Amino acid sequence: MTAINDILTQCLISGLGVPEDTLAPDATFEDLGLDSLALLELAVIYEERTGHEPDGLTAQSTLAEATELIAGQSAAPSAAPAPGHGS
Repeated sequence: MTAINDILTQCLISGLGVPEDTLAPDATFEDLGLDSLALLELAVIYEERTGHEPDGLTAQSTLAEATELIAGQSAAPSAAPAPGHGS
């Protein structure tokens, strides 16, 4: 398991009360009983713990897909401010 998966798992268990024994990599968030509001709450909990807001999670996303999605977002370069003030 990756660190992202571990954090996501802990957010689901401690933050949303999802039973640990239901967290299979191929389980969708819908399978876990999460609706769109719960997914928003999951995103907020994840952001509070990591400083990174996951984007693009859907009820049809599996736990494995969500981990890959977040990993890709974390690896993507942030939008950097324009360098200098001209010259």
